[in-house]
Amino acid sequence: MFCHNVPGQAGYHNYEAPNLQNKKCDYQSVWEVMRKSTDFLYGNSPSLPEDTDISPNFIVVQPSGSLRIVLVLDTSGSMDGERFDKMIIGAKNFIQSIVPNSYVAIVEFNYGAIVDSNMTELTSAISRKDLASLLPTYADGATCIGCGIQTAIQVAQYNGMDSRGVYLILLSDGQENSGTLIADTLDDIEGSGVIVHSIAFYEADTQLEDLAQMTGGISATCADGGSAQCIISAFESIIAQRPQSVATSAPIQVQSSTITLDALAPSSIHTSSTHTTDVVIDASLGLNTVMTITWMVNPIISVTVTGPDGTVIDSTDARYEADISSKIITVTIEEAEAGVWSIELSNDGNSLMEYVSVNVISKPRSEDVYPPVVNSFLGTSIVNYTTAPLLEVYAYVHINYEPVIDATVIAEVVSSTTGDVTTISLRDNGLGADLISGDGIYSAYFLDFSSNGRYGVKVDVNGNTATSSHNTLRLKREVGTLTPPAPSLLFQRTTTAGVFQVENYSPDLIFDILAPSKIADITSRERTYDANRNVTLSWSAVGDDLDQGTAAYYELRFSDNFTQIRTNFTSAPAVNDTDLILGNLSRVASSGTLESITILLPGEDSEAIFSFMIRAWDEAGNAGPLSNIVSVSRRSLPPTTMPTTILNSTSEPPSTQSPGVALPIWAIISLSCVALLIVLAVSIILGVMCGRRAPKNARRSDNDHTNAAYVFGDP
Repeated sequence: MFCHNVPGQAGYHNYEAPNLQNKKCDYQSVWEVMRKSTDFLYGNSPSLPEDTDISPNFIVVQPSGSLRIVLVLDTSGSMDGERFDKMIIGAKNFIQSIVPNSYVAIVEFNYGAIVDSNMTELTSAISRKDLASLLPTYADGATCIGCGIQTAIQVAQYNGMDSRGVYLILLSDGQENSGTLIADTLDDIEGSGVIVHSIAFYEADTQLEDLAQMTGGISATCADGGSAQCIISAFESIIAQRPQSVATSAPIQVQSSTITLDALAPSSIHTSSTHTTDVVIDASLGLNTVMTITWMVNPIISVTVTGPDGTVIDSTDARYEADISSKIITVTIEEAEAGVWSIELSNDGNSLMEYVSVNVISKPRSEDVYPPVVNSFLGTSIVNYTTAPLLEVYAYVHINYEPVIDATVIAEVVSSTTGDVTTISLRDNGLGADLISGDGIYSAYFLDFSSNGRYGVKVDVNGNTATSSHNTLRLKREVGTLTPPAPSLLFQRTTTAGVFQVENYSPDLIFDILAPSKIADITSRERTYDANRNVTLSWSAVGDDLDQGTAAYYELRFSDNFTQIRTNFTSAPAVNDTDLILGNLSRVASSGTLESITILLPGEDSEAIFSFMIRAWDEAGNAGPLSNIVSVSRRSLPPTTMPTTILNSTSEPPSTQSPGVALPIWAIISLSCVALLIVLAVSIILGVMCGRRAPKNARRSDNDHTNAAYVFGDP
């Protein structure tokens, strides 16, 4: 039974309890909060008939052991040029780096759909190269996305194969304008059980994201221009963010970035433009590390990789593979040493500026290790600029679901329409978009929209496992042995948070409709218990627009009636600057700064309990949500009574024995004998009981008195 808001009935919510439910949910009961969710709004989830069978039906799902994927690639005329080149680079890299023994098929579509390859098991470098050679070679014609989907499902079901759980990676750049429509394939998609992951270029049909959301897939979007980094990262994130889909350990995205190499002027005395980027391979990773470097314009670039121990990998090394025609260089390290690896890029003798993408993936060294993991996601997929021009971005940084705190988390938001790139810092401080401080979920609001259309979000994390409450990377250990904490390690991660659409954008919108954020951490810090009875209140400042900028002023009110201030805030007396001993409610600090004021508690009633509530206002007259409530008592502490006599070490305490006649000596001897006999009898009984032994053939269960969380095997 959930707590509710109906007085007089069992389960009535306690609004005055100082818990997170009240603090974070504005003193609403659990049932009130649930009824406001989309699960129950608008007539959703109506009451079931009384005779409804509500017995649960469980479907057990487990990884099939091998991934099965169909690449569904747009080869219409609008894809010709840079978009086509990036698509092929991304697809080739995906085929080369996907986990061994995966099955991959290729379908291309324009006017209709063509099967370039049925399911092919990737067991060797040769099988990967053979499959990559079957990728499309040109783009031309119309766009029939539905044709591609239907044909891909047929490939997934070829020769009686079960299509449930098969991935369709659907990539397109345009609106469907020929043949079968996406809407015509919805029943086929649902019936087949495939999972659609979408990658959209520019202004591709918005139904791509709908398909991914409907089937539980992932969406990504890439803008024109720049390197192929986005498309490569989008392909890789599909597997990296679905590790449960593979029986073996899935690769983890360590880094995905774009480097700009300057062009060389004809008169330059230099022979190359060089840039070095560092990659951290932490102690939990290192197996089958793949560094992929791609470029778009010049005939060739030079790449040199240097390991933490000084080992150099260049074009003469067997681990270095260059596909010059596709403009891809791959460095594969079977067991990469933990530490900082340097990748040096050189635009040797080239007269054109070059955008180079650097993508690094690596697998855990052992199944006995929990690596740091990042799961990123968005608060919504649709932003209506005229009603709510904001987006929440979240990243959960953890080691086996234990939070990693104090990491540096940066989100990169890219408009696929304009190519504009904006970076924001995500924080785990309990302010603004962040709900709870120190839970490993880093959050931020994004407000800097520049146009209608798609936006993609990528999240980069730099952290240290020393800041994790999970102080060991070990998963297994022998019972009865101690495992020392693993040394702290730096780590890098990158992930794709998803795609969102902006609607009704207008650069001329002059109305400020965003209020300051809720102040969620007001608390009483210091107070005096003398006749003055002062109290100091503190809270974190919020912004003009949510948690950004600086608010205009604060509205602070109090009441000796908790219910009054909770239900009718504006009727409670206000605290003005003249009521303050220290501080100023009209002088607001920038967002995130600690604010503090000192108040003289009003009235003479020594038993009164005052409750305070606050909110921030901006200069446009927008009021932020009401804060949590902090209650302070005027009750004085009872005076402390000091002893009137202080004994020194040689003094004897006064006797507490009542005066009377002393016991005779015979009575003392008799009582001592009786006590000795009692102690002896108890000792004999305990000795007999403890001396019993289990039969020689009896064995204690391996699970007796054992916490499953500490039953580990060999390290």
